[in-house]
Amino acid sequence: MTKVIPFIAALQQFFRRIAQHLLLLARWMSSPLDPGSDPAQQRQARMLNYMLIPILGAQLLLFNWGGSANDYALYCAFNLIILLAAYVLNQIGYYLAAATTIGLLVSATAFLNYIIKVNNGIPMAEISLLRCVPAILIAYLLLPLRGVVAFSAANILGIFIAGIVTHGDHPMLATALYFTAITSLLMLIAAVSRHQSVTQIEQQARELFESEARYRNLLDASFETLMIHKAGIIVDTNPSVINLIGYTPEEVIGQSALNYIEPVHHAQA
Repeated sequence: MTKVIPFIAALQQFFRRIAQHLLLLARWMSSPLDPGSDPAQQRQARMLNYMLIPILGAQLLLFNWGGSANDYALYCAFNLIILLAAYVLNQIGYYLAAATTIGLLVSATAFLNYIIKVNNGIPMAEISLLRCVPAILIAYLLLPLRGVVAFSAANILGIFIAGIVTHGDHPMLATALYFTAITSLLMLIAAVSRHQSVTQIEQQARELFESEARYRNLLDASFETLMIHKAGIIVDTNPSVINLIGYTPEEVIGQSALNYIEPVHHAQA
């Protein structure tokens, strides 16, 4: 028993180290290489990588599982190449191009599957068009409002045209069109609401920045010494403070205001 406990502890430590290294690898793979992007776009690019990495792994497994001599493996290989291209684009800073590529891939596979099944006489081929719904969801998650509008309109129009150009009885085509239209409407409402919220936040941030700039200009332009404190701790002052007490603003900020007041006046302060 005494030998088993150290073995279990060592095993736990081994798996803990493996988990830490895997976590570091996942962070490295999901972090975009372009350091010049703004924080919001960095978060979006990281979210796209979080989606791409498991999908790439799944496509690789499907390719190996399906074998290399059949059409399904060729289809998986094509998807894998497009996904890798989107990942590279995202890593080097082309987030919108990468996100658009993913949406186009999902939409294209939906219509491609539909056409192949119709040509081969496979019944209920229109079920493949329901894959347009994930494409619209991806557009909502990854693209701005214009992208959501474009993807929604393109997929609805594509289903409508597919119903016209293909012959035969396709009873589920109206259902696919209905679900795609409803999903598009809901995603558009959500995208408009998100756009308005982001616009409002950006406006408030801009107004706050302008207000702080005006405050800083007034503070620096004053010939009189002005000190702003919070609970007795100086949080801001202007350059004129050096003429009054002989210290620069950098030396004063963070200090107690009582340090620069005569002790006999501390009670009044």
